[in-house]
Amino acid sequence: ATYAAFAALRGDARVVSWGEAESGGDAREVQDQLVDVLQIVSTGYAFAALRRDGRVVTWGAHDYGGDSSSCSERLENVTELHARHGAFAALRKDGEAVVWGKAHYGGDCSSVTGQLTDVRRICAGFFAFTVIKANREVLTWGNVDVEACCPNQLTLSTELLDLQASHSAFCALLVDGTAVTWGDERFGGSGPSGKLSGLTAIKANAYAFAALTATAEVIAWGNPFCGGDCSAVQEQLHQVQELFAAQYAFAALLSHGGVVAWGDADSGGDCSWLSAELQDVQEVCSSAQAFCARTRHGHVVCWGRREFGGDSSGVDDDLW
Repeated sequence: ATYAAFAALRGDARVVSWGEAESGGDAREVQDQLVDVLQIVSTGYAFAALRRDGRVVTWGAHDYGGDSSSCSERLENVTELHARHGAFAALRKDGEAVVWGKAHYGGDCSSVTGQLTDVRRICAGFFAFTVIKANREVLTWGNVDVEACCPNQLTLSTELLDLQASHSAFCALLVDGTAVTWGDERFGGSGPSGKLSGLTAIKANAYAFAALTATAEVIAWGNPFCGGDCSAVQEQLHQVQELFAAQYAFAALLSHGGVVAWGDADSGGDCSWLSAELQDVQEVCSSAQAFCARTRHGHVVCWGRREFGGDSSGVDDDLW
């Protein structure tokens, strides 16, 4: 989905799109090219489709990446597509990364011209892209405010396990259990000193990061009002099995099936009043500002902003 349109990948590998034409709802100009499609990704107002032959087809708002004519000759032998609000990035088989879209959102990579080779991993933040190269060198570009917060030279000490992005910051989890952060400090670009080690998983929301430790506990940093501070529920964050993120909050699934949430209370950061219902939880998922959990008995429990799905009272009888 873009902000005002959908695209569907059919079983015969063709694409159907609908919704606001300017946001990608009308693909008629490229419909004959949308064959043998493997993957579709979207910015806020445009789509890009990766075909089995490695070619990329784009449509929607031109300045949001719907027009890829400036780099179309390089959009071949592509193996991965990535997107965020205003720009796309493609990873080619030869390790070259190709970007296009709004400059303000990472569509202009002139600050790293000639360096986007031997790329192994791409991660998209709201205002920037980061790539990890084969030699573990890290490159970040996009919004000038984000670039100003990023080190000119950053090389990871060992191999990458996971890479996550908040609105304007990045966090890399390495195979030795340490984590490295960079980007805007207000969005989690600066982690807690001396604490980012012994980690097994990381998760990002728009303003903060949370990490799961080898002892099944949680460390959080970033904007304290959006989940960057979990001290209020720290005593409950033991035997954590998995972390989940909405836009301004986090939730943790505990090994005994309980759930703990923190961050902006109205956006899903508080589920304490549902503790009796959140028992034997098997699965948790999130919208932008709400969570829902499925229990072992097949009951679905929701919390967060009503307009984002946090209130399921109207269909409660059907959620069993």
